[in-house]
Amino acid sequence: MYKIFAITALLGFFCSTLFAEPLENVDAAVREITIVSQGYEQKLQTQEEKCKALEDEIKSLKNQINELKKSKKSTMEESLVSFSPTTFQTQKEAPLYPSAKSREVVEYWEKGRSFTAYQKQGERIRISGYFVEKVWQKAEGDLWIDAADVAKKF
Repeated sequence: MYKIFAITALLGFFCSTLFAEPLENVDAAVREITIVSQGYEQKLQTQEEKCKALEDEIKSLKNQINELKKSKKSTMEESLVSFSPTTFQTQKEAPLYPSAKSREVVEYWEKGRSFTAYQKQGERIRISGYFVEKVWQKAEGDLWIDAADVAKKF
């Protein structure tokens, strides 16, 4: 019995000595890997924050570009352009508007209606007069029509 106890004790001592150092090495390696991975996680987080900041800046710059385009377009549309008095004719049933920028339709003119104009703003023509039974009448108030709905009459 003494022999079994001695062999077991020897085996225990041998195993603990043999495997103690590798276990300490594994623990040290795990600690080092943890520290390194935390460093990479911090660097990754920093890079992600930089990317987010750059994406936000890009969005901001795109918005600024769009605003400048709108501003330029608005400025171009806002200028009233005069041209030689011309007779036009509607090419289809066409809505009339109270201003160059309004979306409110005040009236519809049938296809083939003749009118005169000498000013344009954006894509709309300002009606200066129109024909009733082949007699020209001056337009009362502002009436505007989309240029796409009309053609010059010869």
